[in-house]
Amino acid sequence: MVNYPHNFWLKYFMNQGNNVVVWNYRGYGCSKGTPDPYNIKRDGEAVVEYCIKVLNLKGKLSIYGRSLGGIVACHLGKNLKGLDLLIADRTLANFDILTKKKMYGRFI
Repeated sequence: MVNYPHNFWLKYFMNQGNNVVVWNYRGYGCSKGTPDPYNIKRDGEAVVEYCIKVLNLKGKLSIYGRSLGGIVACHLGKNLKGLDLLIADRTLANFDILTKKKMYGRFI
């Protein structure tokens, strides 16, 4: 289920003619696994690759990440070629602090 404020952004992107794909990181929602800094960045890369190569989505590539998702969005923005729009909404200023308190693994 997608609730406010996420549903606002989903409607906004769809009304602009964008393809929209939403996913949970491993360990969130009904997905399995354990989130760690390395895995969540790889998850984001895998989703983008799947959208382009398997779903064959065309058009502008935009990425929106809120909170923890902003870390992944910024990672993708730094490493993807052809990104048209990046929104990092209410993301974290210091990922090291979060990893020590909330996640397993280490920040790379």
